[in-house]
Amino acid sequence: MKDFRLEVSNAVHMRAASSYIRMKVFVLEKALALAAEFDQNDTSETVYSVLFDGNLPVATARLLNETDDVARIGRVATLREYRGNHLGSQVVKALEDLARERQVKQLVIHAELTAAEFYEYLGYRRVGKPYDEDGVPCITLDKQLQRGKDGETWSIRSWQWRIFKLVETVARQLPAPIVMRWGYPRVKQMTLLKIMVAGTIKDCAVHW
Repeated sequence: MKDFRLEVSNAVHMRAASSYIRMKVFVLEKALALAAEFDQNDTSETVYSVLFDGNLPVATARLLNETDDVARIGRVATLREYRGNHLGSQVVKALEDLARERQVKQLVIHAELTAAEFYEYLGYRRVGKPYDEDGVPCITLDKQLQRGKDGETWSIRSWQWRIFKLVETVARQLPAPIVMRWGYPRVKQMTLLKIMVAGTIKDCAVHW
């Protein structure tokens, strides 16, 4: 794996680096309108996270303050030749860390519908119904941030989603006679109960 460098700031070079990636991905590759991609939110105060391969910017995301308690992550993009290396999740998590430092309580993302599962994997939850934005099907997702025990931060919805995914995986791997006898919903319910009794929910939530 290459040795990437991650930077997070509102410096002038960060805006330029982020714009380079977004131009290649959203405007040239996905054919979005130039004026729609580079909007009034790209200002000297805007914070960007960018991953560099040497001097080449390869992945980016943008953080906007909605209110004192709510922030929005957007313009998440990775150059085509660098996809598949989990770079998108790194630039998103870097902005999540900054949001926690700022004591933000809720993160919001307006994502393309095709990218919804990626954000769900990172602990976001779909809110409302899909909608059209600049001719692209989109969905809003959010994530509640909370400070846990011993000062550790984690997302309530993140561990809930991952726990139920774990339950679903375990339930699907059980022998067919058990599922046929009890029914799939009851199997999931019993599996979740066992996890709760074992006291593993916090461990799964924080250390997944």
